[in-house]
Amino acid sequence: MYGLVKGLVLGLLLFFGFVLQTIGLKFTTASKSAFITGLMVVFTPIFQLMIERKAPKSGNMIGVVFVAVGLYLLTSPKGSEFNIGDMLTLVCAVLFSIYTVYLGVFGKDHDPAHLTFIQFVSTAVLAAIAIPFLETAHLKITLSFLMNLAYLAVMPTVVALYVMAKYQKYTTPTRSAIIYSLEPPMAAIFAFFIIDEHIGIMGAFGGTLILFGLIVSELSDVIFTRAKME
Repeated sequence: MYGLVKGLVLGLLLFFGFVLQTIGLKFTTASKSAFITGLMVVFTPIFQLMIERKAPKSGNMIGVVFVAVGLYLLTSPKGSEFNIGDMLTLVCAVLFSIYTVYLGVFGKDHDPAHLTFIQFVSTAVLAAIAIPFLETAHLKITLSFLMNLAYLAVMPTVVALYVMAKYQKYTTPTRSAIIYSLEPPMAAIFAFFIIDEHIGIMGAFGGTLILFGLIVSELSDVIFTRAKME
């Protein structure tokens, strides 16, 4: 029973995070949305401290700074002043940060497969219920549509949620958020090879900073331990 409730909590956080991000994109630019969503890496240490009463290590926080600067350079957020779309996306980033922390907490005591199933089903049901209130749905079933739907449902959703639920308990929320920040540079790499999209020198530098921040965060224990010994 407790596993069901906790899975529903995670599903609700995911659902509202995705909804706010999607609606926010109607009012802001894609680059600003990408950067603001990526700010979850900044919010996660705060919620880790509030929820788990555990302060992130100094090496993790150094990594967070590098990642935040790298995200700014990589996404090159451009647009008008802060608007409603930016606010909705900011709330989305906060919800994803809370989700990351609670995933680690709940994952310690519950089967990751069960948590994944409950998250997936609850998010799907809530999305189906919300359709009439948020948009006018048009469904045209084609082979391409079914193939894309199958891929998106399985690989970046079910498989990704399962891996996160299974292994989040072995690391800290802050480190996880830093690892998740690799999504933009990885997307840039795939975009370069698949659709020949170029991000420029500053974008490449931003991706390098994200990678450097990840390395600093992951090796912080070794780096700071060795520094103390010396």
